[in-house]
Amino acid sequence: MRLYIQGSNLAKDLSDEEAKVLLDYLATNMSARGGQEKAKPDPNSRLPRTLMTGDQLKYKVVEFLLPKPEVEPHEIAVDAQGNAWITQRTGGKLGRLDVKTLEYQEFDPPPAASKTIRLNGIVSAPGGGQLWFLDGGPNRRWFNYDIKTAQFATYTLPKLKSGNASGNTMRVHPNGTVWLNSIAANQVIRLNPTTEQFSVFDVPSGVKAGRTANPYGMAIDGSGKIWFVENAMNQMGRIDPVTGKIDEFEVPVKNAVPRKAGMDSEGNVWVGLHGAGILMKIDYKTTKMTLFTPPTEDAGVYSVQGDPKSKLVWFSEQHVDKIARFDPQTGTFTEFPLPNAESDHRRIDIDPNQPNRIWWTGNTSGRIGYIELLGGN
Repeated sequence: MRLYIQGSNLAKDLSDEEAKVLLDYLATNMSARGGQEKAKPDPNSRLPRTLMTGDQLKYKVVEFLLPKPEVEPHEIAVDAQGNAWITQRTGGKLGRLDVKTLEYQEFDPPPAASKTIRLNGIVSAPGGGQLWFLDGGPNRRWFNYDIKTAQFATYTLPKLKSGNASGNTMRVHPNGTVWLNSIAANQVIRLNPTTEQFSVFDVPSGVKAGRTANPYGMAIDGSGKIWFVENAMNQMGRIDPVTGKIDEFEVPVKNAVPRKAGMDSEGNVWVGLHGAGILMKIDYKTTKMTLFTPPTEDAGVYSVQGDPKSKLVWFSEQHVDKIARFDPQTGTFTEFPLPNAESDHRRIDIDPNQPNRIWWTGNTSGRIGYIELLGGN
């Protein structure tokens, strides 16, 4: 909390004594089992209890445990060569897993005034040769990383009244601008890399309510408009990138807890309704919302991404340790179990060259990996 305050031009920092009192209270009252170590799950507890059939059988899983599992790899992006890149929220490093050799490497971002580096949202730019990601800690930096030259370009975000701007979803618009949902700040932020100028858009429902709407997932539709999830308001927002006008749309499920959003090959937007366990499609031309329920109850639909080379839609089922595929043409779901319980897979990304390979990253498990269909889609 104090790190976020450091990035604010409005909030007043706590004193060391106040911080100690707060920390003591949290340690006493909010630690797992009152301070006792959390019980480890049975790693096999989520595996199927009935025989799988059909396409469920035709896949393999590759999984990698990070050298330091506690670094919180919340986000993942796949480059043009099919390699996976992760940002460490507490470890402060950029990580890469080579898809061919399975060699894992870590890279340090450029040093800054504060040694506290909290990397978060990451996205592979069109073409897959560059990465965009951010340091949401007190240094308030956005990075562009050129994979071929291994060079970082740094963009420093000005101080905002709400503190540091951090979030777990970034997108690159076809016009070259980079967008971030700043969860705690109730803002959607745009960077124009050419001019190095940032623009800030306040979420209307959050401003009206006097609290953040928790802008979370984001997707760019077929017309170039930016859709973003209003996690705390059970709504979707949509920004016109030319005028900056924001429209808001209510999600047709109570207490849906929407999370991540993705785009399909036709330009439609898909959203994971995490609390409701439902997959939602938004027709970008009509704004009609359609709901689809996976076969597993309370699956915790979280991260969603459309296959760029077909009409298939992939998503993570965080509550049940599965990655699932939905075919809108037939209305059928196929679920693929991961090998370990409590994988906590918060984000998926599709290999742009092999869309039958779906990468995932587990925030609290400290694991990354992929599932790959055998014999094509």
